[in-house]
Amino acid sequence: GLSPEYAVAKAQMLTGAEIPNLSEAYNRLSRLVVTLSPPSSDIHASAL
Repeated sequence: GLSPEYAVAKAQMLTGAEIPNLSEAYNRLSRLVVTLSPPSSDIHASAL
């Protein structure tokens, strides 16, 4: 199964009008991973 941090994405995909195919599901999770990734140590919070 998916890690609990992906519970919201899983719920959205399974409760939508259409269940995405594997490629679309992978793309959505990949975008989510980028969103959830901690900021790089090179970037200071004040710069954001």
